[in-house]
Amino acid sequence: MAGSLITLASVIVVPGFDLKTTVGLSLPVSMSLYLTARRWLKDRPKTAGTWTLVQSLFVCSALLARSAFHDTVYFLLLAGLLIYLFFQQAALMRQQMRKSEEDRQVITKLEYRLAETQQRKSPTKLEISTNGKTEFVRSEQLAFCQAAGDYVELNLLDGSQKLFTGTLRQLESLLPETFVRVHRSYMVNLDKVAALSAQSETTTAMLKLENAQTVPVSRRLLPVVRATLKAR
Repeated sequence: MAGSLITLASVIVVPGFDLKTTVGLSLPVSMSLYLTARRWLKDRPKTAGTWTLVQSLFVCSALLARSAFHDTVYFLLLAGLLIYLFFQQAALMRQQMRKSEEDRQVITKLEYRLAETQQRKSPTKLEISTNGKTEFVRSEQLAFCQAAGDYVELNLLDGSQKLFTGTLRQLESLLPETFVRVHRSYMVNLDKVAALSAQSETTTAMLKLENAQTVPVSRRLLPVVRATLKAR
């Protein structure tokens, strides 16, 4: 605010359009140069040092080219200053995106660990009715689930199968977060995954489970599955 008021007052006071333009541009840059240089001398941050150098070059070039400042030099200096700011902003955005991705991976990993712990301490029990008989299947016993029309095949770690009456979407809401959709027809217990094989973009990726069973991974969901496995 103080810099804006000083610049405005100076532009009003000085005579001539050319001089007003020079003061209106050089004065704010000079004040910014002073503040940035003071910050750099105090804490020595890399960005402050670079910005100090850029502003110093700008001010020196403006002073050395006073006679031609309002000709081509003015536009070249201003363009160079804006280009630097654009690149600096792009670098900052990349850094923030990278940090956000790292934070997201940490959060995903923590959420997975929490779901994994909850499953081991108090696993979800699914109610299965077969021929009038009701039995319960614990989520930790499941390797993967496969959609089969109006039913879902529950593939257990011992190789046996059970039928769940409902859709894969309904089952997904019942199971803990260790179960992840890897295909439109498959949902896998990531706690039981041994390896992911994805040789190329044209071949179907496969998940190999601890009991040697394999489950296909759709190409659309492969990046999500790979990132989730990496965050485990």
